[in-house]
Amino acid sequence: MGKVLKKGILCFLIIIGMSVCALPVIAQSRSIRIVFTAGLAGQLDPVQEMNENGDTVQTGGFAALAGTIASLRNDATLVLDAGDFSYGTASSLLASQGTILSLMKQAGYDAILPGEKDFSYDQDTLVSMWNAQVDKPGIILSNVSISDTDVFQPSLLLACGDVQVGIFGVFSDALSGNDISYQEPIEAARTCVKQLQAQGADYIIGLCHDSALEDTSRLCDILSDKIDGIDLIINGHQMEMTPSASKEKNTWIVNADSQGRNVGVLDVNVDDNNAGICQYVRIDSALADEGMSASVSSAKDALRQAFRDQGIDPDAAIGVSDHVYTDPNEERSDTRDFIMDALSDAWSHQSVLPGRFAVSLAGADELVSALPDGEISAMRLVNTGLVSSKSGQLTQPLYGAYIKGSDLRKICEIDYLQGNRNALSQLAMGRMKYTVLDKRLPMNQVVDVYVRETDRYWAKVSDDVYYPLVYTERVKQILEDAAAESHSFLQVALYGDNQGTLAASNAPLKAVDGSTMSALWAETEYIASFPRGEDAVHSLAGRYTDSIVKVTSVKMNVHNYFVHTSRFGWMVYLGILLALVILIIILRIFAWIWGHMHPSQAGDD
Repeated sequence: MGKVLKKGILCFLIIIGMSVCALPVIAQSRSIRIVFTAGLAGQLDPVQEMNENGDTVQTGGFAALAGTIASLRNDATLVLDAGDFSYGTASSLLASQGTILSLMKQAGYDAILPGEKDFSYDQDTLVSMWNAQVDKPGIILSNVSISDTDVFQPSLLLACGDVQVGIFGVFSDALSGNDISYQEPIEAARTCVKQLQAQGADYIIGLCHDSALEDTSRLCDILSDKIDGIDLIINGHQMEMTPSASKEKNTWIVNADSQGRNVGVLDVNVDDNNAGICQYVRIDSALADEGMSASVSSAKDALRQAFRDQGIDPDAAIGVSDHVYTDPNEERSDTRDFIMDALSDAWSHQSVLPGRFAVSLAGADELVSALPDGEISAMRLVNTGLVSSKSGQLTQPLYGAYIKGSDLRKICEIDYLQGNRNALSQLAMGRMKYTVLDKRLPMNQVVDVYVRETDRYWAKVSDDVYYPLVYTERVKQILEDAAAESHSFLQVALYGDNQGTLAASNAPLKAVDGSTMSALWAETEYIASFPRGEDAVHSLAGRYTDSIVKVTSVKMNVHNYFVHTSRFGWMVYLGILLALVILIIILRIFAWIWGHMHPSQAGDD
């Protein structure tokens, strides 16, 4: 009996074992981690900011960036950047040496997409930067090429754990220049996707740099709608981080932080293309990498020499501030107010063009970082923005002209209409603000424009008065583009005298002593106008405690709807009136015809 029982149990176990072996093997799902950034702007050092609790914190900088990336790595991690990594702060002066590209490779980046700011340099600097003999990440860009370099790769296939990841890069803004070739991004992206699929990519990522702000015109949305096979798009040059990945058709879309203060982290299940929560991790100074700190220190030594070559002490105290200033990219920013006031004040230091005060204009994205709390040096001023795009210069040269009040109104229309559609058309303004009514027609939404004639007095702009204007070279490009896009309805004229008889000069402004005016020159002179503190250094204490609101909406009423109606607005109203008159005439003609075809039978009985 015992032997029979043992044989029965043994047979039962054999049957169970064979059944288990016959079960299908369930493959373990594959996942990868994607760490991504954008808008680093070559910020070597951390910047000061106020956190949500009102405490001063430091964030950003390459040493902290490298340490933060290292802390986020797992066995299958890709580190990517979606553009604007090199230009905007003082380190841009080292572009020709490929310094930022080398630092990004050291920080662990696998692939990077250039943004339009990374093409801001003159041709010689551009070629030197891309061709620099340094170790650099893969540079991915499929729809732009420049002469004398072949560093751009349309796409790249990388192994991430046991997953073959295909990466391609495009950006939307057409670049101009004899040495630059631009291709429409949709077809370039479609070609890349087909090639990556043919190469055996398990997962395809599109790096997309797009300054469009409206969802209907964003390149990432167009790509996801028109091209099959893209699993994920990382979008650069956007103003807002995405709280979670959004899905358009079969493509996940995330925005990188535009200010380079946070690192995006996205975990993806490759086999079912399921993206988890998109997290944004603050770049933590406490995680600063020692090796990167040494590399940054070496880069800053080279940067200081570039200042000394221009006869400027990079670290000497020019002035001192008394609080943490806000980022110039925020809606209200005391940093932006300070910079633009300094540009306006430059007008008083030249004698060729008379005038009591000046309005100032710069491209909004030319301003990068906040003014520091405490000591202000030339190096720190250059880090706030307006860096020169030409070798041999530290910051942007300044230009001067006169402009009619009616054209100041057009400039505000450009800032509001075009700027709300595309970040590259937004303007930073000094001594000027305006009101709008959204219910008015496009290109006719600005109600009133105000200029600050004294520290406390704002006056309404008169259309026929000529106002002094200080501006950067970038502003000229913004105005020319807006005129072309609006079919000349927003054409602006700049003059060399306050009577509108001379054309504006193309040469930068000159100071009384003959020196060329630049942003750094204007900021230094402006700080020198403030009283000295106890340490004999010019102090901004008590100033810029309130920020100027550039745009204010007004209530709907008859006056606000029709006041200062533009030529375009009157043409539209006249068109509507003519259409109504024609409609009435047509209706009268039809009524007359109907009456003759169907005469009244009344009274026949």
